[in-house]
Amino acid sequence: PATIVIPEFMRRMEEMSAMGGGMHSLGLKNILTLNSNHSIYQTLLKEEVEEEKQETIHQIYDLALLAQNKLKGKRLAQFIKRSIETIKR
Repeated sequence: PATIVIPEFMRRMEEMSAMGGGMHSLGLKNILTLNSNHSIYQTLLKEEVEEEKQETIHQIYDLALLAQNKLKGKRLAQFIKRSIETIKR
């Protein structure tokens, strides 16, 4: 339903910085691209409980980060906890 895109120039600059190019980290900006044809968005639009809507949005974003190997630390732990809670339902 979503993917993260990092501009090629920014990704290359970050790689050079990581290799010791003497540059400071630029703080890459993630661009979230949504597949608006995905059925989950129709379900999301019909959801009336705001908390449920926000939880689904977080889950979609975190899945996109996970797919790019960018979900780490505390955010990864929260994602796992939220996923387990969803499975329990």
